[in-house]
Amino acid sequence: YQCVRVLEWSGPAGPRETGYWATNGWPLALALDGGYAYVATSEMRFQVFNLGGPDQPELVGEYRLDDYQQLDCIVVWNGYAYIFHDYHDLTIMEVHRPDHPEFIGTMNIHIDDYCLHGSHLYLADGYDGLAELDLSNPTQPIYRSIWKPENRQYITGVDIQWPHAVISGSRLWIIDISHP
Repeated sequence: YQCVRVLEWSGPAGPRETGYWATNGWPLALALDGGYAYVATSEMRFQVFNLGGPDQPELVGEYRLDDYQQLDCIVVWNGYAYIFHDYHDLTIMEVHRPDHPEFIGTMNIHIDDYCLHGSHLYLADGYDGLAELDLSNPTQPIYRSIWKPENRQYITGVDIQWPHAVISGSRLWIIDISHP
């Protein structure tokens, strides 16, 4: 179905559906922040839903994205949504007013996995290793490579347990990122 379902899981009986909302296209990526759900769909829509009443979520904002092939994930931080697509592009949307999402810009950036820590988004960047996207200035994030595995091994995952990054790929690495 072209919808997102809201489930409540408060007891041993398991989850129960409390609400759902139809989306314009298949929901491909979802992020929750501050009582809102941010959804990217197969019809290239970025939709914002108010979850104030989880039994009746309400569409409050929408933006038509450019024709990219695949929307992969959304990260919402500090009033901005970062939408990764095709594993190599990033669209930045301002969502301080959820009813009026505003396009800020795009970046060419590769991602296989990510982990948000404070104002830094750490990216598993395939053969290019671990990268950091500094979101201190949300409209102009700064990208920099932090670490590359020996022998050009491919990395697929990252998690941050400050001050360490745990990185997965053809093996598992744990590196100190406190002094990049």
